[in-house]
Amino acid sequence: MANTIRSFLAVEIPLSNKEKILKLINSFIEKSDSLIKWVSKDNLHITLKFIGELNTDHISTIQKSLTERLSSVPAFDMHINGLGVFPNSRKPRIFWLGFDQNKNLERIVSSIENCAVNLGYEADDKPFSPHLTIGRARRDISSGDLIAFTKNFQNHKLEVIPDFKVSHVTLFKSELTREGPLYSQLFRVSLTG
Repeated sequence: MANTIRSFLAVEIPLSNKEKILKLINSFIEKSDSLIKWVSKDNLHITLKFIGELNTDHISTIQKSLTERLSSVPAFDMHINGLGVFPNSRKPRIFWLGFDQNKNLERIVSSIENCAVNLGYEADDKPFSPHLTIGRARRDISSGDLIAFTKNFQNHKLEVIPDFKVSHVTLFKSELTREGPLYSQLFRVSLTG
């Protein structure tokens, strides 16, 4: 039986940007009246692909494949362009910060998807939408309070959060605990530049 770990590939957020995002989250905490479980500063990242149960024998293969595939992708800047929810404002489950589309990011996601599918992992059934999850709904999604909060959330005037440079992609191990998920870095693949 193969050893497996829960894992995902992601873009890390620089500490200075995490501080600004945390300030934004803190501005929502009182208004959300515990309707939302907000993401901790340490766990802020942009998921590129959730692999799920990863066979540990595949880790070095993925690292080698992505190192080859991403070696020609230059480092690039990410720009936050707003707030939103998934799947929609009538049934909000995920609260997020959105980013402008970026051709280099699309190349990375495509390379990751090809690499994972070639190893037998499931392909994503939805198109990639660059976002950073900052909260998840706790209560019944039909709750009037939650819907009212969601409207305020989506209409919130976003203060400028500086662009940040993406220079690598990281494979994380995710361990679920009572206090929330714990993420540990397994490897990084650098982009050029």
